[in-house]
Amino acid sequence: MTKASLDVAKIVAEGSAWMTVVHPVTNEETDAKIHLAGADSEAFRKVERRIKNSRFSKLLKGNKNKPNITAEELEENSLDLLVAVTLGWENVLSNGQPLEFNEANVRTLYEDCAWLREQVDEFIGDRTNFLSS
Repeated sequence: MTKASLDVAKIVAEGSAWMTVVHPVTNEETDAKIHLAGADSEAFRKVERRIKNSRFSKLLKGNKNKPNITAEELEENSLDLLVAVTLGWENVLSNGQPLEFNEANVRTLYEDCAWLREQVDEFIGDRTNFLSS
């Protein structure tokens, strides 16, 4: 590992980037943009550690008649991670009006728009998106 590769890792962990939302049907770029931190960011890692600690706790308390974690919990955990790395947005509308950026609206948007949640998840997982920002 070289000094240069370590510097890249630091840039990726500390960086953020704007994702242009792509229309789910036409596959064309929209005016909407979402500001995101990556999967290497402290925001992501903090929530990821909380999730892992919760899962470890459940494993230790294990009940043979009940699964340690449900599909609903896994989905909620994934949503928590995406909400944590969403730093802002531009041109995101609801009923033709600008949607205020706050945690509750981010969560609702991702819950209601699985296609958008998938775009965000894919974007944050690609470290190259955070090298040129």
